[in-house]
Amino acid sequence: MAKTPKAYKNVTFFKINNYKFTKNSEDSKQVYLSNEESKNVLKVILEKALKDKTSDENKDEKRPVIEFLAKNYTCNMEIISGCNNFLDNDTGLLFGRLSKFKDPNEFQQRNEKTNATSSVVVQGNVFEAKSYFLLDTDSMVYCFLRGSSAPSPLALHYMFSEKSKKIDNFDDVFSNSSQIQKADGLEILSKKDYIGSIYYNMAVSDKSKIEQTGLTENEYEELNNQKSASIRVNLIVERNKESIKGNKLISFVKKLLSRGAEKIEIKAKNNDETMQSFFVENNPLALRAKFNYDSELSFEDFEEGIGKDLNNVFLSKSEELKNYLK
Repeated sequence: MAKTPKAYKNVTFFKINNYKFTKNSEDSKQVYLSNEESKNVLKVILEKALKDKTSDENKDEKRPVIEFLAKNYTCNMEIISGCNNFLDNDTGLLFGRLSKFKDPNEFQQRNEKTNATSSVVVQGNVFEAKSYFLLDTDSMVYCFLRGSSAPSPLALHYMFSEKSKKIDNFDDVFSNSSQIQKADGLEILSKKDYIGSIYYNMAVSDKSKIEQTGLTENEYEELNNQKSASIRVNLIVERNKESIKGNKLISFVKKLLSRGAEKIEIKAKNNDETMQSFFVENNPLALRAKFNYDSELSFEDFEEGIGKDLNNVFLSKSEELKNYLK
């Protein structure tokens, strides 16, 4: 079996928003902390984690490990690199890992030569799924590389909310995460070199057209509590071909919108990019980037490579992020 090559993965961007509620007021309101205040909260959380740490690791780079509850599952966060610089200089990027327990009995190993299978259970060890993030401590913006069945990007704000409650002066701090959105997806799309497949939803409002859903009118009537019906239209373009020129896209999409189209998703790219999805509305900032998933790498080398690749992704979007965060 060949080793896993470099793979394209989706990287998404979020911002941590920490806030308090106004006190002694009939109408409590959220008051958001400044980035400097949020940075101070994070610093105290990491310092406390390092103080409480019982690991006998003897590494120059401080690597705090924090366990917390992310909504309905227990999550572990480990800062892999950047902690020293942040604690010493009050700035910098933190590269870290989020992981959660998975039942090892759901997995198996297969010998490449004999094809024999065996258990992945190792006594004394737990089996976890992991995601990676890179957090800019100055802006509280992070990019996120999610693994299969691993913690979601929203897990970070659960860590802030839970751990701040256990620290004096921060026990009234709450947190959430917001996904960073692009200003105008259609304008961005119109400037792409290649426009690929187009997808959108159309409501089926006339009962005489209900057969478009694959049901007869009688079958539809047998269903209970149906609020509405809609179909997903997939306009699939031939491989390595484009569906429409970018300068014609705006008028094309406006016609779709005027006819009731919703959730319009369009595949597009520039000459030096891979195809990725864009949404006309609610268009999240994301990037499809290449990562080295070489299975022959040691765990340390693999994570070092992921950290460097995420750093490159973040730097490539730094100017765009400044505009979105104004």
